[in-house]
Amino acid sequence: MVKFGSCSLLRYCFFYCTILSHSSNAADTINSTTSLRDGDIFPSAGGSFELGFFGLGDAFTNRTYLCIRSTRGQERHVVWVANRRRPLISDSTGVLKFQPDGNLVVLNGTGDVFWSTVLPPNANGDRSAQLLDTGNLVVRKAGDDTPGSTLLWQSFDEPGDTLLPTMKLLANSRTGASRHLTSWKSDNDPSPGSYSYKLEIYNTLPRLVLRNGSTIKFTTGLWNGIRFTGSASTNANDFFNSTVASSGDETYYTDTMIGNSSFLRVRLDPSGEVQRSVWSEETRTWSILWTAPAHCEQFAICGPFGTCATDTFRSCDCLRGFRYSWFGPTIAQGANRCVRETTLSCGSGDTFLRMLQVKLPEMDNATVDMDMSLQGCREKCARDCSCAAFASADVREGGRGCITWSGALMDMRNISANSQEFYLRVPASDTDSVAGDPGKRSKQLAIVASVSVTSGVFFLVLCGFCMRKLMSKSKTGGTWKNDKSKLVDGEDGTELPLFDIETIISATHNFNDKIGEGGFGVVYKGVLESGKQIAVKRLSSTSLQGIHEFMNEVKLIAKLQHKNLIRLLGCCTHRNEKILIFDYMQKKSLDLFIFGVEVMARGELLSITRSYGGKHEL
Repeated sequence: MVKFGSCSLLRYCFFYCTILSHSSNAADTINSTTSLRDGDIFPSAGGSFELGFFGLGDAFTNRTYLCIRSTRGQERHVVWVANRRRPLISDSTGVLKFQPDGNLVVLNGTGDVFWSTVLPPNANGDRSAQLLDTGNLVVRKAGDDTPGSTLLWQSFDEPGDTLLPTMKLLANSRTGASRHLTSWKSDNDPSPGSYSYKLEIYNTLPRLVLRNGSTIKFTTGLWNGIRFTGSASTNANDFFNSTVASSGDETYYTDTMIGNSSFLRVRLDPSGEVQRSVWSEETRTWSILWTAPAHCEQFAICGPFGTCATDTFRSCDCLRGFRYSWFGPTIAQGANRCVRETTLSCGSGDTFLRMLQVKLPEMDNATVDMDMSLQGCREKCARDCSCAAFASADVREGGRGCITWSGALMDMRNISANSQEFYLRVPASDTDSVAGDPGKRSKQLAIVASVSVTSGVFFLVLCGFCMRKLMSKSKTGGTWKNDKSKLVDGEDGTELPLFDIETIISATHNFNDKIGEGGFGVVYKGVLESGKQIAVKRLSSTSLQGIHEFMNEVKLIAKLQHKNLIRLLGCCTHRNEKILIFDYMQKKSLDLFIFGVEVMARGELLSITRSYGGKHEL
């Protein structure tokens, strides 16, 4: 009895282990003898993703889809839908299985095909399907599941609205074929919407483009060998690396994670917003890293030769050497038009201005030569009168390749860090030095450093000797406020107002009529409601001077005004803005009288004027 019981127990254990082994394989793999039915869950080996038949919200409760979902977090994010174009309607008999020809299909209870893989004609024999921990559903030859084995099909080759790490967005320069993201029609309807996010090749250079139909809504800027020149989302970070690489006619973009403490996803939502989110294993939460298009990332929003910045009163501004052709250069008023202040003379009459912290222009009117140096690129642009700007095509290892732009420069915006420089063609009369010559950059930087220090000291000395006590300050909740009722004694008992920002914006037509620029800011012409002409000095937003220090200096200005200096009429503070209001001088630039030293934006020296006089008869 004991012997019989022992044998029976051994047989039972062997049979039970065999069943468990078969069950484990079935939960992990689908083959020619198994299937996944509505109500079953097919998990990845590590449990990070799951495959099954699911509904997508309350709007269409009778629709069922075969979906891959992320299990990270309480909300199960759908990252891929097989039958997105053809849901199972009021049908709970859906099944995923292999057909005799080796294709993986979704069928209903009557055998109708709602989705299918398309395997090569010679793909005969047994197949197996497995959901990987990357979120990729793959089909292989049965039993060939070793790492690096040949894949007959994978869901990563048919992306929906979500990009996962190691998934590739692909563009073929010869055939025009594209593997890209497509938005859903709505949050409950995964059928293809109108938005696409794809890798596109322009003049051999790749970039990511968001489109609504055929209309461009946003671009990342071109890939310069290290990063996309107009997007902060692919700059250096602690979570992931972005890569663009080419093989033959095909170029692809992909993200790879750094370490195992986080996970990334990029989703194109039905409204046309691209959102990059990261999962933290430490906090067990998703966080949004970046969304696009942001306010200034809307395609070409500031028009030709316009650049967009979110840290100013008006989001749009013109490039150096350009001005608006009409009043009201605001985004709300539609397309802006920036025109040159001085006509180009071509040849030796023009030079190049080095532009930093600005996205490279749109590539539609650009040409690329990958065999040319930056110096050769400058010479090429100088010889071509239609060339408006140039830049290096690849910034790795000191830079190589040449991009030249002709015609209008479009789709530029300010970038705070990791920007690539380009060189803008301007008349030599606008600069008293060849600011854009790459070969002279090191010498210029030394000059700029000394002149910047000198001009800064001069400004402080002038403030100390040319000021009078002007006004008292009011501060509420730590924020300075403007108050037209606040007046302060000026020269000879006159009262000088603290202007409010609305008055200044109205007088200058939203800072439209630029009449000069110096190292400390830009000067605009304005007209008050009384008809009095004024000159408005808008101090640089990059100044480290705080509001308190600014107000103290204004008090000194009012205290020590001199009859041969331009008269200070008042000032204005608003958030980070610091503005001085002077008498308007009819015949000369205000900068000539106030500072005498003009320093170009981004720290490049333009000129040093000879006269510091400020007399009205000049």
